[in-house]
Amino acid sequence: NTIFTRVNFEDITTSVDILKALESSILKRVEVTYSYQKFTFTVEPYKIISFDGYWYLLGRDVKKNTIKKYKIKDINNLSLNKNVFMYDENISDKLENAINVWFNPNKEGYTVELLINKEVKHYFKERPINKSQRIRENEDGSMEIELTITHNMEIVPLIGYWTPHIKVISPEHLYNEVIGRIKSLVEDYQL
Repeated sequence: NTIFTRVNFEDITTSVDILKALESSILKRVEVTYSYQKFTFTVEPYKIISFDGYWYLLGRDVKKNTIKKYKIKDINNLSLNKNVFMYDENISDKLENAINVWFNPNKEGYTVELLINKEVKHYFKERPINKSQRIRENEDGSMEIELTITHNMEIVPLIGYWTPHIKVISPEHLYNEVIGRIKSLVEDYQL
């Protein structure tokens, strides 16, 4: 074999029946009811999604009228209901801009501006962070990226990974969170 890739996914072989039932309910646009972490939910199932190797159901909690993510492995006692629902097309657009499971489809996004060093900017050109990404080249060879997120934790892990080659320009609350995490990390590593 001439190609190798490392893509790790959680093992959900014990949830195959749940997955099949969810897929059926999504295609039929019917609500489902199930047990999840000691609670019972009735949900309009929209999509089966995977982020960072974990599998989730994205759906609207009928009782609270909010969109949530439910870990597939934690869904039990699933049954399809007879209630038909209309799929919210805006969900697909929001999902397209999601970076990881931290995205919040119930919130409007906000703009983040990042400064990328010239040494690593090609990585961000080759594989955009999300579909909303816009690039601005600087004369010194660095690059600014502007993108939309719904939760700081959508971008904080990526910033941590690429530090010191990436810096937050705005918003201030994200900058402060990243600086706080860096200071905490330095304190934790002192002997």
